[in-house]
Amino acid sequence: MRIAASGYTPGMQAMHIFTGENTYAIREERRHWIAEFLARHGPDSLSILSRDIDGRSLLDEAGSAPFIAERRLILIDGMPRFSKDEVGVLASSVHPGVILLFVDPAPDRRLAGVKTLMQMASVKEFPDLPERELLAWMRSLALANGSTMTDEAARALIDRAGGNQESLWQEIIKLSIHASGRSVTVSDVEELAVPSGEQEVWHLTSLIASRRPAEAILYCRGLLERGEDPFSIWNILLWNVRNTVSVWSMVQDDERNPAVIAAKVKVPFPAARTLLTSTPSLSSRTINDIASWCADADVSLKTGEFRATGEAPGELLALIDRLILTCCTA
Repeated sequence: MRIAASGYTPGMQAMHIFTGENTYAIREERRHWIAEFLARHGPDSLSILSRDIDGRSLLDEAGSAPFIAERRLILIDGMPRFSKDEVGVLASSVHPGVILLFVDPAPDRRLAGVKTLMQMASVKEFPDLPERELLAWMRSLALANGSTMTDEAARALIDRAGGNQESLWQEIIKLSIHASGRSVTVSDVEELAVPSGEQEVWHLTSLIASRRPAEAILYCRGLLERGEDPFSIWNILLWNVRNTVSVWSMVQDDERNPAVIAAKVKVPFPAARTLLTSTPSLSSRTINDIASWCADADVSLKTGEFRATGEAPGELLALIDRLILTCCTA
C-alpha cells in the first residue's frame, strides 16, 4: 500500500509546497508527481534544482516558456532563502506553462520570504499517520514483499524503531526478506530491528524505571555490539539520573501530572511519565546518594582517575553496570 497521492493534474496553480514530518509520504508524492509529469509531457519537461539557487536564476528559469515540452515542472529540493520581495516578483513572473514545486519537510517559517511563499503557494502538509493507518500500511508493505506481519509484531517494531515511516520502510523490507514467506514475529523484530536513537533512550529508561537490571545491562551490551560508544551510553544514564532527580523534586511538591512536570523542569514528557512509576518511592537520602555517586564518577572519568579509552573501555563499562544496578535497586 502506498500513501495516497494526488499527483500532478493539468490546470493546477503555478506554485506548490510539500512539507511536514512524514518524509516517507513526501518522498512518495514527489516521486509520483515526477512520474506523472514525465508521462504527460516527456523527458524534457523536468528540472530539479537545489535550495541554493538564487532569486535571479530561479526567476529566469520560471519565467521562460517551455522549449520542447508543452509544460515544465521545476522542482526545488529545499526552501531557498528569498526575501519577501523576491517571492512576490517570482509569483507574478511564473510562465503559464511552468509549475514550481518546493519540497522541504521543515522550512524555517520565521523567515519573511518563507512566510510569503507559503501564503502564495498551494501548501500540502504530510503529517505522520495515526496508529491505525500506520499498522495497515505496515501489514500491506510486508505482504507486498512476500511476508505477513501481525499487529503485535508491528507494534513491537514501532516501539523499537519509532513511528517514522522512512525508518519503518527499511526495517520491514529487511524483516520480510529474513522471514522469507512466513509471518514476521516479535522475536524477529527484537533480533534484527535497529532501534532509533530516541527509542534507545526511552527503552533503557523504561527498563531502569521498571527495576529490571539484568535486562537493562543486556540491552546496553546489545547497543555496544551494534557500535554504540560507551561514553554515549554513560551520558544517557547521567541524563536519566538528572531527570529522575527533577521528577522526584516535583513529586515532593505534590505534583504528579507528567505534562506539568515536563514543562516545569524541562524533562521530556515520555521520560516524566515513565519516571513517575518509580521515583515517588525513593527517599531523599537515596536520591542524594545516587546523584553524588554519579557526579564523583563522572569527575573521575574526566580527570583520568578511571581509565576509559576506545581500546580499553573496561572501567567505564563497569561504571555503567554499577550505575544501572544502583538505580534499579534503589
